[in-house]
Amino acid sequence: MRTENRRQRKKDQTKENIYKAALELFLEKGYDKTTIEEITEKADVAKGTFFNHFPSKNAILFYLGEKRLVLLDKVLGEKLIEIQSAKEKLFEYFRILARFNEEEKEITHLIVIEIFKNADLRKLSDEKSIVDFQVVLGKIINEGKQRGEFSSDVNTTHAADILAGLYFHTLFSWLQGKLSESLTSELFGRIEIIINGIEP
Repeated sequence: MRTENRRQRKKDQTKENIYKAALELFLEKGYDKTTIEEITEKADVAKGTFFNHFPSKNAILFYLGEKRLVLLDKVLGEKLIEIQSAKEKLFEYFRILARFNEEEKEITHLIVIEIFKNADLRKLSDEKSIVDFQVVLGKIINEGKQRGEFSSDVNTTHAADILAGLYFHTLFSWLQGKLSESLTSELFGRIEIIINGIEP
C-alpha cells in the first residue's frame, strides 16, 4: 500500500510540474506560441511522460480552469454558508468571483480568451463550468423565492441565465480593457439592476 501511495504521489507531482512549467510559458510567451517540446524541456520530462498526463496542450488549459474552480468552490462554500439572506448570498457570490479574477487577471485572461478562441475548449467549458455556475445561481434564487425575498413569479432558470450571461459579458469586456472601473464595481452596478428587478 505504501509503495502504491508513493507511486501515486510521484505521478501527481510529475503532473503538477508539467502544469506549472506550461503555465509559466503560457504567461511568458502566450498559449499559441508555446510548444509541447518547450513544456517538456522546462519540466524536464520526456514527451511520452507529458502525454501520459495530458492528451494535448488544450488539456493543460482545461486542467488549469478546473483547479481554479475547485479553489473557488471551496472559498465560496466557506463564505456563503454564513449568510442567510439569498440576496446577500448573490452579492457575496459575485463579489468573490470578481475579486478572484482581479487578483489573478493574467491567468483569467489566459483561460477566458483561449476558451473563446478555441472551439474544443469552449465546448468542454460550456458542458461543465457554465452549467454548474447556472445551477448554483438557480439554487440561491430558489432559496430567495422560498424566503419571500424574490417574487414567486420569477422563472428561476431565466433569472439564472441572465445573471450568468451578464457576469461573463462583464468579465470579457473588463479583460479587453473596455471598462473604466474595477471588475467588482462594474459587475455590481449591473447585477444590482437584475436582483432588484426580481424582488417582490
